Amino acid sequence: MRRTALRGNPTLSVCCLTRGPTARVAAQLALLREVADEIVVGLDASVDADLAHPLEEVADVLVHYPYVDPVDRPVGWIHSLCTCDWILWVDDDEIPSDALVRSVREVIADSSVTHCYVPRRTLWQDAASLLEGPPWVPDYQLRLVVNDPRLVWFPGITHWPIQAIGPHRYLEAPLYHTDLLLSTVERRRAKVRRYEAVHPGRRVAGLPMNDAYFLPEDRSGVELTSVDSPDRETIARLLELDPSPEPRPTAGPLRRATREEIDAHWHAAPATEALYRGRLEVVAGLEPFALGEQRGVVVRIENHGTHTWPQGGVGWPAVAVAYRWLDDTGGSVVAEGLRTGLPAMLPAGASLVLPVDVLAPPLTGSHV
Repeated sequence: MRRTALRGNPTLSVCCLTRGPTARVAAQLALLREVADEIVVGLDASVDADLAHPLEEVADVLVHYPYVDPVDRPVGWIHSLCTCDWILWVDDDEIPSDALVRSVREVIADSSVTHCYVPRRTLWQDAASLLEGPPWVPDYQLRLVVNDPRLVWFPGITHWPIQAIGPHRYLEAPLYHTDLLLSTVERRRAKVRRYEAVHPGRRVAGLPMNDAYFLPEDRSGVELTSVDSPDRETIARLLELDPSPEPRPTAGPLRRATREEIDAHWHAAPATEALYRGRLEVVAGLEPFALGEQRGVVVRIENHGTHTWPQGGVGWPAVAVAYRWLDDTGGSVVAEGLRTGLPAMLPAGASLVLPVDVLAPPLTGSHV
């Protein structure tokens, strides 16, 4: 059930996926407690339940979930657990700035936008220093979205976890990324190899993307700037905390998610034949075309596949309706015609009607 404030002010869910350390992550989320109507946390099932109690104290919803690669696979699922009007997603290695905490309620009160990109600033060397220049600046992350499945899609692909459509803003108040500060060089090199194996060949700032971002040690001339107060003191305090608690049972049994629950919201499943299985039926518009004429041919589309198909302009798997023109011998006249995206998301087992844009060939003759 959606939570909406009685006086009409939009409500805010904060969500986070984590494998700990639970005490530090709970302290980071506590910074948002005063502005969040709800905090939802997914805890990697590899973390002992007896270490979950700090998260239990700060979260309204805490769920143990089975982790399976890729890393962004459960992002759609954790958003599905949120019940408020807006959702702010933070990673477990991110600290919200004081300015973000103070401004987020004003941001979500703006009904003219459907989502916001939050700048992420990357800490390095110490709690008071930020990396400057590409690829660390600019680094806008889509983290604040209206809780409306018509507007938000979760590809679940590494470095492409979420998409949204509609008018939007780029905020100025940042999240602080602690990964480079807290992870050893060896651990970051292993992450680079893992990410590069998943999506090889991406480049930024003239370098392989993952190397450029996660290994500033390997570059010369890296520039730094200082974290402003009061964020500097907050970051230092959080990083000085004992990150892991003493083990003790939670107040109640942890809710446990299944792999099926998670994958119901994961749209990056391998593109097998079953994923795209469907049927097209022409409904109207097959009258003869004039030379170069463009008009709609109405078709009924049935999704016989295994996943919801996204609307045009957003999402994975990419689904569109196109056509080919052939001459009377079966030879190709137009090998790839215009593409028309779906007007709305199409769940498995459902159908919709769509006028497909068709442009007749610029050649006279009998074509099909």
